[in-house]
Amino acid sequence: SSQVQSIIHQVEGEVKLLLPTAIVPPSEDPAVGARDPALVLRLEPYMEGWSKVMSGAVEEVLKKQPQGNGPLAEIDFWKERYSLLSTLYEQLKQPVVQTTLGILKA
Repeated sequence: SSQVQSIIHQVEGEVKLLLPTAIVPPSEDPAVGARDPALVLRLEPYMEGWSKVMSGAVEEVLKKQPQGNGPLAEIDFWKERYSLLSTLYEQLKQPVVQTTLGILKA
């Protein structure tokens, strides 16, 4: 279900992390959330999914080679790499992700 959605997004050329927005309000204090075992159990699959998506994306980026010869092919190669990795980075900066990570670290 959620892994299938992640795979579909990757196949479409879009890497999207599933976010627990309905579970964790961004204002949640990580120390308080970490004391709630039910919340931690609900958040762990998100973290596992993020790890799989990021590992798959990095693996895919490392496999790719420039398509063609010359400087334009090289520029396109690095633009594509930058685009994928910056998309992941921007998603990881979202408050709900930071709160989730804080809860799971605490």
